[in-house]
Amino acid sequence: MPPHKKHHGPHHRHKTVSAATRIFDRTRIEAVFSVWVPDAHDRDFLVRCVLDEGPVHHRGANYVLLSLLADVLAAVGGTARADDTMLGVEMRLPPHLEDEMPAQLYPMKLSTAAVKRVAPTSRDHDALVDLIGDGPPQHVVANIAMVNLLEAILSTLERRSPPTAVPE
Repeated sequence: MPPHKKHHGPHHRHKTVSAATRIFDRTRIEAVFSVWVPDAHDRDFLVRCVLDEGPVHHRGANYVLLSLLADVLAAVGGTARADDTMLGVEMRLPPHLEDEMPAQLYPMKLSTAAVKRVAPTSRDHDALVDLIGDGPPQHVVANIAMVNLLEAILSTLERRSPPTAVPE
């Protein structure tokens, strides 16, 4: 790598956290989550996970990606749904808290249909669910919501134009 040049004056202007997060429309993300999380208290917890926790660049990415996926779902005329096949994802606790607190699930469940699209075998399915559930809550909650939105988008597109049979 070439040596870093010393610059006089600001080279990069970084927005402050408050300026960057001011654009977040919390009600937009709450509306996205409301399909899968009817309880307002649980939904507020999840919105805090994705918009208030962790580095601001992750919070911004969560906001942009969830908003755009919700826009795509609306553009294709679809709606997200909760169903009985959705799977609870366990919250990972730091080792020092594992013995003090009982295991809990995130209040938002994961679409098993979406996971089966990528990992059709049971063993692979379990491994993929485990990976989605690993990491800090800001990642896990955003990933669950994104997978659920993608499943709703794909299901809507499939209903609109069923796959054509491949000639034999």
